[in-house]
Amino acid sequence: MAYKKPENVAGLISNEDGRFLHDYAAGVPAGMCIVEIGPFTGKSTVFLANGCEDSVVIYTYDLWEDNHRPISGGGTQIVRDRTDSHKVFIDNIKKCGVNNKVFPAKYDSAKAGREWPDDSMPIGLMYIDGDHRYPGVKADLNAWLPQVAQGAPIILDDYFSNRGVKRAVDELVNDDTNYWSIVDQTERFVVIQNNQEDPE
Repeated sequence: MAYKKPENVAGLISNEDGRFLHDYAAGVPAGMCIVEIGPFTGKSTVFLANGCEDSVVIYTYDLWEDNHRPISGGGTQIVRDRTDSHKVFIDNIKKCGVNNKVFPAKYDSAKAGREWPDDSMPIGLMYIDGDHRYPGVKADLNAWLPQVAQGAPIILDDYFSNRGVKRAVDELVNDDTNYWSIVDQTERFVVIQNNQEDPE
């Protein structure tokens, strides 16, 4: 039986947090794309896909069952282990009718950022919910920051509850050599943006 609402998808974010992602996705202009790191079972992906325009596509990167780190916390109530996580993700985006605009890749996210083609669609929104350890967050930021369109927001998960995420973000926004700053936040998310003026 198919369901169409992302609220009915089992995932690690609340419906309130999902609607926050939905609203940011709604601001992505036509002709741009969204990149998501760490979609897990796809609840966040469906909220993003329902929020953005039909012409906006979403590229997701996750290692799914190839990730050898154990699932912890609420994730164990959704899938027993990572073996089923990719199948659950595919089933969810199909049941919610967004599989035609979501392009998942089982691939290392930092490597994907470094290999992002110069002629790709501009990235109008990025959501990072992958490896929460400091080296992993740092690697994702280093790889993807140059790829994100000028002024486009990057949402990071668990800024206030995870030391690795907070450390990587704080280092970035406190670095006087760049123009990244925190522009929005919730109890779960932090949103950063680069507001450097383009050279004339």
